[in-house]
Amino acid sequence: RVESAEQEYGGITGAYDAYGMAMDLNENLYLSLGDGRIIYVTPEEEIVEYFTMDVFFRSMKMGPGNTLHGARTIFIYRFSGTSYDSLRLSRPINDFDFGPNLNIFYATRFAIYAVDQGGIDRIAVEYPSYVLNALRVYNGYVYIAGNYVGNDTTQVQRGIWRNEILNSAGDLGPAELVFNWRKYYPAAAVGVPGILSITFAEDGDLYVGADSTQISDAITIIHPDGSGNYLPQNAEPLYSSVLMPPATNMVWGNGQYLYVNRRNVNDNLKRVIRVTMGKNSAPYYGRQ
Repeated sequence: RVESAEQEYGGITGAYDAYGMAMDLNENLYLSLGDGRIIYVTPEEEIVEYFTMDVFFRSMKMGPGNTLHGARTIFIYRFSGTSYDSLRLSRPINDFDFGPNLNIFYATRFAIYAVDQGGIDRIAVEYPSYVLNALRVYNGYVYIAGNYVGNDTTQVQRGIWRNEILNSAGDLGPAELVFNWRKYYPAAAVGVPGILSITFAEDGDLYVGADSTQISDAITIIHPDGSGNYLPQNAEPLYSSVLMPPATNMVWGNGQYLYVNRRNVNDNLKRVIRVTMGKNSAPYYGRQ
């Protein structure tokens, strides 16, 4: 028996208008909907109502104790049963992830911030003139995708960087360029796809979800070389001509499935897709 590379999952179509996603320890997939509801899809693909608010979340993560966290504007909301609380941040948040010491790192305009377990946040590292929009913690580093909005044409215009986590307080080292996304499209004068989401497999493969209109560009795999570097010649589409872009959000399950939210401009094409990967995710530190 051969398993399908990808399949529509849970009946989550445009009628649900899904945004952020998170996975718990029991393989329940949580989704924030445009009408303010939070639902989850069980492993049997049954839909369960979880919470209702008057807002939705573009980014969600599962935190310690199987506690759902949702990010919106300058707040991170934490849900527990029928109640929630919120943590006020210093800057508007675009994406976030938990570090190995359960600090929260979040992406914003021109900086990465770190939030300690007491809820105190501070600038961990500045990225002048870069809007940072996708973040993932992997193997002792915070990886970040960003777009340059300055006037210096010599700067990397669109790419992925990383900063080493130096200590348990969440201090970060200097920025290191990981992948120049623009160089992956050397012939494109305009229309280089934007990076929407990033994640990692346990073997170090980096997966980049994009908003391309090309069928082969929904998710790009970048394989590390022998020195752990990510080079354009080692990048390739994931399941070329099978996955339809965009890959707005990605979250790995507890096994070998990757769940992808395809927020298409056409409501009829909006779907949540389960992708068979044949390998496991790198650790999600908050999912414990």
